[in-house]
Amino acid sequence: MPLQWILLDIDNCLYNGLNPDGSFTEYKQSMRNADEAWAVILTKDLAGLRSYRQKRAEEVGMDKSLLEFLFIKTGKEYGIDQLATHRNGPNGYKPEQFLKSDPELVACLGNLQNAGYKIAALTDNPAGKRVLTVLGLLPKIIKEEFVFDSTRMGMLKNKEFYKNVLEILAAQANEAIMFGDSLSSDIIPAEAVGIKGQYAKNRDELMQHLCALLK
Repeated sequence: MPLQWILLDIDNCLYNGLNPDGSFTEYKQSMRNADEAWAVILTKDLAGLRSYRQKRAEEVGMDKSLLEFLFIKTGKEYGIDQLATHRNGPNGYKPEQFLKSDPELVACLGNLQNAGYKIAALTDNPAGKRVLTVLGLLPKIIKEEFVFDSTRMGMLKNKEFYKNVLEILAAQANEAIMFGDSLSSDIIPAEAVGIKGQYAKNRDELMQHLCALLK
């Protein structure tokens, strides 16, 4: 079947490199600080938290999110609803403070829509819709019903999550391509259900891959 759906991760591949003034780095650090502060409040164990994160970084070559920490180390006892509430609260994520609109990306995705593609966004960040709004993608390019937040669906971004997304979209796996900057949560689980995965470490790489679809 021909490719119909473009699935976008709401993370580095959308906005890393957009702001040359360093505000991307500031935003990512603010996210880590907000999550760490919340996890410490829950666990009362700052040293254990940082030790765990360092161990995971050495194992997989990256600093895994606090969401993984909460699921793996402390289990689900604290609840993902609390995480969503925190990340959208006054001490949570602040995309409006650090990010800005991206007319070039909006135009590129608009051209893809005109060419017949449909676009959805996938995330494990309850502030994902706010990020899309700041970038100028919601609701102009991506409809609210096509934004899938794994935390609000009660799961991680794993194989089952991608299965659920396909079911909701009424799409076949070979009709979709997933763009993301994480092999473990964007590419590998998507490919496990038959979706084509395309790694893009930042916004410029994403733009190159998206433009290639128009050729």
